[in-house]
Amino acid sequence: MNYSVPDLILKWDAIIAINKEHHILESAFLQIYVAFEKDLNETFVLFSLGNSHTAYTPVRKLVFTAKDQLFEVIKGEGTFVDYSKAIDRCSKHIFVKNVFGQITSMTNYSSCLSQMKIVRNYLAHGSQESKEKYMKSVLNMPNNTRFMEPGEFLLTKTTKANKTVYSQYIDCIEEIYNLLRNDAFLNSVS
Repeated sequence: MNYSVPDLILKWDAIIAINKEHHILESAFLQIYVAFEKDLNETFVLFSLGNSHTAYTPVRKLVFTAKDQLFEVIKGEGTFVDYSKAIDRCSKHIFVKNVFGQITSMTNYSSCLSQMKIVRNYLAHGSQESKEKYMKSVLNMPNNTRFMEPGEFLLTKTTKANKTVYSQYIDCIEEIYNLLRNDAFLNSVS
């Protein structure tokens, strides 16, 4: 069953309220992040084709009339589309008002998106490369000398907001999800 990002957050909030075990948080984060990533990709395609979730009409520099036409341009040399790279690389060339660039340039979202992707990659792949990137970029090792699996890390509280890392990541996801559906924000982007 496909849940929307807000529905998944509500579903997992109810589960986490009862059980905060590390593997539960890892599963919650992974499922929510993957749904968010899918929604972000679909929103990029929607906007690229001149549509949106609301009354907002994206103003485009390049006019695509079909998904396959867009895919050929954004996939680059590969055989599949890496949307996070394609959005970063192509959105400034596709849109007059680059909503995606605006969001990713906001400092709080930029670092959050970067960290979440690294945590997701480590949870999904578990490779040595993804672990090393997680240790260096998220855990800040060797400065932070103690290794934490993602479930433990997601439960740590930050000193800034006195919230768990998991809560901050979910807040970031919700805010970006809502911005992409907020006509006032979308129309204010220059």
